[in-house]
Amino acid sequence: MFPLEVYISSVAAFKNGKYPIPLAKIVEYLRSVKANTVDGIFRLSAATTSIQRAKEAFDRGEIPVYDDVLTAANLLKLYFMELPDCLLTYELYDSFLEAGRQQNTIVPLLKGLVNKLPRANQYSLAHLLELLAWIAASSDKNKMNSYNLAVVFGPTLLHNKEDNAMMQSSTINFVCQSLIDDYTQIFAGLDTSIPLDPPQIP
Repeated sequence: MFPLEVYISSVAAFKNGKYPIPLAKIVEYLRSVKANTVDGIFRLSAATTSIQRAKEAFDRGEIPVYDDVLTAANLLKLYFMELPDCLLTYELYDSFLEAGRQQNTIVPLLKGLVNKLPRANQYSLAHLLELLAWIAASSDKNKMNSYNLAVVFGPTLLHNKEDNAMMQSSTINFVCQSLIDDYTQIFAGLDTSIPLDPPQIP
């Protein structure tokens, strides 16, 4: 499997040279239908057949028509699950876990680690966290605060090759919750406006 930056350019075209089309289009759709008002968004499942149809549309280079908002939300989770490397990378897995054990200094530690991510990962992470913070800001309506969102996304965004995220679930959830709560501080000074150069596929 290819690294994320190659995966983006080979499987789906760039969105303004920064985001993979599936990520950009799903986020755009979720915002347009006010997914932040949907009770249990990202926690509730959708019909497997609906998710598969939408995924196949993206695989064909088409923009899917979703059966409902939960289909789009579940497809976004599936997108990150199927990346060849987790978004926070296997390489930095132990470092993110260690940051999660340093509760008093976690924000600067996470900022330093995010700065070490490949630029493609930084851009996708920033786009996702902005969406999740938007969802969490309406948790009085959707019952999905930053902790609940971290429980859903944490094991997908941060795991190792052995996929034993359950053994470190509390630390992983805390890391993900901190990324959501403090994403503006973590990304302050990190320029995510520069288009990526499409890499050469080996």
